[in-house]
Amino acid sequence: MLNKTEEPKAPKAHKKSSSFTFGEPESVLKTDILSMLLCDEIDGYYRPPVSLDGLAKSFDAAVYHQSAIYWKVNKLCAYFKPHALLSRREFRIFVKDYVIFANGYLEKIPNRSGGIAKLRRSPALYARRMVAPDRYCFLSKNNSKHTFKKGAICHVFEPSIVQEEYGVPGYFACLNSAWLDESATLFRRLYYKNGRH
Repeated sequence: MLNKTEEPKAPKAHKKSSSFTFGEPESVLKTDILSMLLCDEIDGYYRPPVSLDGLAKSFDAAVYHQSAIYWKVNKLCAYFKPHALLSRREFRIFVKDYVIFANGYLEKIPNRSGGIAKLRRSPALYARRMVAPDRYCFLSKNNSKHTFKKGAICHVFEPSIVQEEYGVPGYFACLNSAWLDESATLFRRLYYKNGRH
């Protein structure tokens, strides 16, 4: 029963439902997927063709992916002969960067006479090739940029068939399998943890 001061409530409006579709699967051969690997110029440096953060996170995605990378790193380190300019430790970190990111950077540390005192690895996750020839910079986590002197960086990379600024890992096409395996493993863990079996 309504009081004289209350107004009758309007009936609730029904919410409209909506749906969407992803479309049909497309063949890689029919699309121009290689154009996605081109390097854009940003603030005087080239942006890598693939997400380096994504590659770093994918390193832990699947056991078989990580073990293959460690096998390559261990194999290369087994044949390394320590040098006065490059220690075994620096070489191992450099090789790990090279195998994971397909890019490895060594900074030439000068001595007093103008020669090279030693080679030190510059993390591939944050190193960028600049537009100016033979120039590189280091982007820190807070996006501050340190520019190296011309010729101070030795850049070793796995050549790409699309661009010449950065390397692209040979395992790039296999990442979908590693991500799918990670998702399936997480699903199974949650399934058993919730007692649904």
